[in-house]
Amino acid sequence: MNEEMRETTITIKDLVNVLIKRLWIILSVSVLAVIGLFVYMLVFTAQYYEAKGLMYVNNKSLNIGISSITQGDISAQKSLVQSYSIILTTRSTIEDVLERANLKDKYEYEDVIKMLTVGSVNSTEIFSISCKCEDGADAVLIVTTILNTFPAHVENIIDGSSASVVDYPSDTATPVKKGYTRNSILAFLIAFVVSYGFFFVLDVLIDDTIKSSDWIKETYKDIAPLLTIVPDVNIETKHKYAYYNYYSNNSEEKEEE
Repeated sequence: MNEEMRETTITIKDLVNVLIKRLWIILSVSVLAVIGLFVYMLVFTAQYYEAKGLMYVNNKSLNIGISSITQGDISAQKSLVQSYSIILTTRSTIEDVLERANLKDKYEYEDVIKMLTVGSVNSTEIFSISCKCEDGADAVLIVTTILNTFPAHVENIIDGSSASVVDYPSDTATPVKKGYTRNSILAFLIAFVVSYGFFFVLDVLIDDTIKSSDWIKETYKDIAPLLTIVPDVNIETKHKYAYYNYYSNNSEEKEEE
């Protein structure tokens, strides 16, 4: 019964009052969360570099003549990209690339798989190869080695298909943004919501003290009328307790009279 009554007394005014009362604390917690995340990302997260390359997937059967090209041939050529992605990420292919790049002692197959991103560009026959690595030079070397060796490797596996290099990576890998802005906004919002929720539970749901006479009138209007209000004699003023100060002032005025 009490819980149901308490639920019905939670209003928008209560939400606003919590926000106003605890605003500076909530903002402080949110700002500290942003600062903490920024320091963590700056100190404890590694800087990655990305190198990209492009290949064109070609179906040799399309070279027979323009009149022999069908929609099925074009679809088959596009589907080769998926086959290329699978072949490229096989252990034999990656280990061969590491050996040719003289990186076999530095990286394992599992490491390179986590660094590589391969796939079609906008559902076309263009095949994208991307490598994100803490060492920018290694990222460029891995992508360049793949572009130089993979076309010949895939021709030996899939009959009637070939691949040609469209674009090599630049000599210097591009630094990958850590996302300070996006992560800072998320940290601020999460900290704001969590801290506000904490104070809402603390000030509204858990706190069962009577805040005002208006609350009593509204909550118990169908039960009993409000007869009087008893002040808290323990409330301190600037100098003394409220009631003590009140009676002291009255006594002084009577003595003067």
